[in-house]
Amino acid sequence: FPLERIEKEVAFLCEKKVKHVRVCDSHFGGSKKRAMELFEIIENYNSTTAFYIYPDMKHIDRDYIEAARKSNCKILSLGIETMDPVVSLEVNRTSEQLDYLNALKVLRNEWDMPQVDIMYGLPKQTVESFQKDLVRLRMERVNDVLFSPLMIFPGTSLDAQMKSDSVTILDTPQRFGYDSSLGQDDYSLMITQSMSFELLSRFSRVDDYIHSKLNSTSQYEQCLAKWFSSSIAENQADVLALCDQLQSSSEYIRLNARGLAKSIVDILIKSMGDEIKELEFLLELAVMDILETAMLKRKDELARNIYPRPSSTRLVLPDEFVKSQWILSEHAWLETHPVPYSLAQKSNKHQLDEISNRVNCVYLCFAGTIMFISNQEFDFLSRFIKPGNLFDDENPYSTELMELAGKWSQSGVLQEA
Repeated sequence: FPLERIEKEVAFLCEKKVKHVRVCDSHFGGSKKRAMELFEIIENYNSTTAFYIYPDMKHIDRDYIEAARKSNCKILSLGIETMDPVVSLEVNRTSEQLDYLNALKVLRNEWDMPQVDIMYGLPKQTVESFQKDLVRLRMERVNDVLFSPLMIFPGTSLDAQMKSDSVTILDTPQRFGYDSSLGQDDYSLMITQSMSFELLSRFSRVDDYIHSKLNSTSQYEQCLAKWFSSSIAENQADVLALCDQLQSSSEYIRLNARGLAKSIVDILIKSMGDEIKELEFLLELAVMDILETAMLKRKDELARNIYPRPSSTRLVLPDEFVKSQWILSEHAWLETHPVPYSLAQKSNKHQLDEISNRVNCVYLCFAGTIMFISNQEFDFLSRFIKPGNLFDDENPYSTELMELAGKWSQSGVLQEA
């Protein structure tokens, strides 16, 4: 559409304070010049509306990211699908591997890494080429991947060019399909590898720690290749079993956090070898990753009313603080982990802080965030694992305790018993 029309529509949406606008163009703007013009139009009118876009990989650089940020445009996903040049050529995709890697590098440095879309079952794709894509994505620190099977839509150029015997189309409404030369067994192995990628993504602290401790980037890359290879061979049953367990309820995952953490560490050591066997913080970081998984699952369960929602916070007067008994919310989990703070924080810079090997955490389920707290705050909250009063003989009244009580009651971590 003409830019004049676009400008009128953007002005209308922003004037009405629409909260979210999704721009359903798989290559936002078409050309980079037009994309930058659209960013400028949106910026001129926008103050509160979030515009969600699908960028063209070739357009992404620091200027593009800065323009998107100023206009409050958010990247929904990157439609990479495949980085194999043979496969790309077969399905008429013009982007080169370098385009993807450059875009991911810019996003890693200038933006929060968005979701990446990857397909399996594409023409000319193999288990080996699919695995190489997964290794590259982990090397670029991509965690969030949407894996999709090939879908042959009627009327598309791919549907027209495919001979009836070159692609096997499954009897599903979505017309899922895969290259006939691939075969059903290898197609199934790709699905398993995608599950092993998602499993490793859940353990991002563990993965970052392994990355930081290995001697070289090439050594880490080799370890990733071993992980994906073993997930469809000797470790396949263990990987699938652990994936299945992590689909359980938040309560099950939380109660079995240490056992599940030991399972992933055992699988990693079996696949990656002696390079990681002696890493000191491997198990405890895995426990943190497991608890974070449980926390996010609990957040989803709260949204679906599987658990009672936490009572709404209210202004509590000083007299009520003194008279009431308080208890730690069942949706706020208090934990201490003997690991360096820099590792617990999921830093991508791989700078290890060995000064203090202890972190105190509140896993705040209704917010889906982990709060790192001081020893003083940890000791204060620990008192309310069971119902209790703010002040007693051992904890006489003080302004400091009142401030802590106000902070944690307003956040919902402390609730009236």
